[in-house]
Amino acid sequence: MHASLAIASWGAVVLVGALIAWAIDPTGRTISIQAPPLHARFQPVLQGELAIGITVGLLAVVALPPLARRLSWRALLVASGCGSATFGLALAAVRGSGRIVGPVLARREYLAALPGIDDAGAFLATFTDRLPHTPVHVQGHPPGTLLVALGLRDLGLSAPGWFAAVLIVGGAVVAPAALVVVREVAGEGWGRRAMPFLVVSPAAVWLVTSADALFAGVGAVGIALVVAATARARRRRDLLALAGGVVLGLTIFLSYGLVLLAAIPLVIAWRRRTLRPIALAALGGICVIIAFAAAGFWWLDGLAATRTQYFAGIASRRSYLAFLGIDLAAFALVVGPATAVGLARLRSRRLWLVVGGGLAMVALAALSGMAKGEVERIWLPFAPWVVVAAAATSPAAPARGGVPATARTEALGGVAPWIAMQAAVAILIEGLIRTPW
Repeated sequence: MHASLAIASWGAVVLVGALIAWAIDPTGRTISIQAPPLHARFQPVLQGELAIGITVGLLAVVALPPLARRLSWRALLVASGCGSATFGLALAAVRGSGRIVGPVLARREYLAALPGIDDAGAFLATFTDRLPHTPVHVQGHPPGTLLVALGLRDLGLSAPGWFAAVLIVGGAVVAPAALVVVREVAGEGWGRRAMPFLVVSPAAVWLVTSADALFAGVGAVGIALVVAATARARRRRDLLALAGGVVLGLTIFLSYGLVLLAAIPLVIAWRRRTLRPIALAALGGICVIIAFAAAGFWWLDGLAATRTQYFAGIASRRSYLAFLGIDLAAFALVVGPATAVGLARLRSRRLWLVVGGGLAMVALAALSGMAKGEVERIWLPFAPWVVVAAAATSPAAPARGGVPATARTEALGGVAPWIAMQAAVAILIEGLIRTPW
């Protein structure tokens, strides 16, 4: 598919989603979408801080391709994490430095529930019973994130900035963890090509200011550990698989929908015909579930209670069929137009294992009917596994799976315009609309 057709298709998806939202609720008051297809409101900003986002975006366009080509692999991972955090912080600062911490102070957020909790054990044992009386975001998730906030408070780190810092670190971990997976599955050449797009993505608008950034980071680490276990010698493989299972087990206590993250390691293990790492990862995850159950919280009871609260709230005003289109439009904005071009050009069967797994997770989440909430931020844990397809925008990308022996020195020619397009979409979103996170 020609690049212009891919971009036009991406734009059409976004436009159709926006039109659906306008058609079912022109004012946006009932479904809380005043800047469709995003849960936001139009509030353009022209202040000087906008220059920060533009400057960081331009620096990324210029610097990332040569860095991806020249850095050692370990340095590349560090640079990807630092770069994605820097870009996200620059976008958040467009509306003032208070924007970085401000979202976690909202009354619907996790910190608002802390004053009513004295003991973590009693909190877990009564979590489902007290759910209707908690802030909206607590109602929509398992207790894991609130336990993180409680842990910080118990350590004397009760200032909101500490919790915001945890979210920022969680978001920064996403890019390096995804790169580890791409290298394991498709080779270092594809990982180097994917790096700039994982750093500069419209997802960065939400990667600094929402708890979903933490979910995305923890989930990405879990996936990376299990995928790495599918290609290691037995002793090390077993340790990696168990650790990955524990991390993924913790992930489903951050967000119920993240049980879908198992799709990628399952597909890769099946392709490599090695099920032992999956069995050990499952054992690690079960241990986490048992530990929470022993503390008084049963995951299935929490899911049932959350579904009740979810469908009694805003979901009852949001059409299932309409939000299939709106969800797809929001996801398209999160991953950006360069990803659409990459999807059209990608011919690597090995990288398609990752990308296809990501697309399958998005489809299942949307079809579940539980993705009618704040539709953009909830895609953060799934977005990186689709964004890596943008690596195929490089004209130097190998046609079918293999990577050349000169992967480290091969130029990433022609990707700057696509990186610039991703940065431009992110800056436009942050500059034109105000999101709650």
